[in-house]
Amino acid sequence: MKLIHKILLTLALLAAIIQAWFIYSDHKQITQITMAASGSGDSFKMAEAIAEVVHNIYPKTQIKIRSTAGSVESMSLLDSDDVDFAMVQADTEATNKAQLVSILYYDLFQIFVRQDSDIQDISGIIGKKIAIAKSTSGQYKSFWSLMHHYGILEKDVTAISMSKAAADVAFLAGEVDAVFRIAPPGSDSIKVLNKQTPIRALPITQAKAIRLTEPALHAQSIPKGAYSGHPAIPDTAIPTLASNRLLIARNSTDNEIVRQVTEILFENRQELQERIKLAGFISQPDRTKGTAIPLHDGAVQFYDRETPTFLQENAEMLALLLTLLAVPFSGLLQLRKKSQQKLIKEYNNTLLDYIKKAEDENDKETLETMAREVNDILIQATHDRNNDKILAEDFDLFSFIWTMARDEVNESLNHRQA
Repeated sequence: MKLIHKILLTLALLAAIIQAWFIYSDHKQITQITMAASGSGDSFKMAEAIAEVVHNIYPKTQIKIRSTAGSVESMSLLDSDDVDFAMVQADTEATNKAQLVSILYYDLFQIFVRQDSDIQDISGIIGKKIAIAKSTSGQYKSFWSLMHHYGILEKDVTAISMSKAAADVAFLAGEVDAVFRIAPPGSDSIKVLNKQTPIRALPITQAKAIRLTEPALHAQSIPKGAYSGHPAIPDTAIPTLASNRLLIARNSTDNEIVRQVTEILFENRQELQERIKLAGFISQPDRTKGTAIPLHDGAVQFYDRETPTFLQENAEMLALLLTLLAVPFSGLLQLRKKSQQKLIKEYNNTLLDYIKKAEDENDKETLETMAREVNDILIQATHDRNNDKILAEDFDLFSFIWTMARDEVNESLNHRQA
């Protein structure tokens, strides 16, 4: 007995240790994911804000930010499974692994020159020097796509690829005549540049025509006073193009992680805005018009969280149908029950007749026949019970009557044989 107690105690301790280990492991388990964002500008700051707030709300989820040279590199890293999320321009060519999570904000196409420049429109940059982004960025592709629309070829303009910081230095030193930049309205970096030397934005028109080949772009304008309120720079709204900045996830990224990130974007926007004002532009994709990049299932789970299910949406109609069906169904059940009761009643009446006849019957052969028929009734009734032709509670009474009939017939038969 003592040995059994020791074994039970050992097993209990072992179970407690295993349970404690699982609790400890679950507590320590951290999910590490990576998000790609270009440079150290607005996109990177947005990524940092998201990572911080996600970790505050979901401590077991840690997001590492990977700095890239632009949307093209970010998309490439997503395609090679090196990152789980990426921030890219909407006009970046998407890999088939990319799935949409959210629209973060919109970037404006901006070509600016010095205030005293003689360049008045895009055609004026022909024969000039312009600073553009590196070839690994989406901005590089966007620049040449824009130039080609206006018939400006690579040989017509000296486009120099350089970093944002290098472009600012070259612009201030007069080494380039213009700068092409895709940035959100009121970008701090452009405001700083404007304080060092007043700038002027060139209008970018024909947005509808450009959308024929670049449907991800849309018409927008640089607001009056975006870079200075007094004096207002620009002094009037300047027409231009805009490209949405998207948050995308790899199609194999865990649905729950994507749902968590999507939830933070929309339900913790205030915390995000405290870190970066651009978070105020976060919006859901317009699914009524369709999306160029398919939505990730994890994001859909969040967006559809309040969408009623089919049963919830049609509860009243279903309740009415059930009510209408209940009446004939109830009637069918009653008919079936009556049929079952009728059948068992016939069996019981037959057995009662045998009991009565056996008391007065003196013929041995007749009694033997009655004994066989009583057994046949049991076999048939059991078959009917197995096929639900007889109710279980009715079969119990039948069994009692059958036992009486069997005993009565056998007793009469034994008495006649004696």
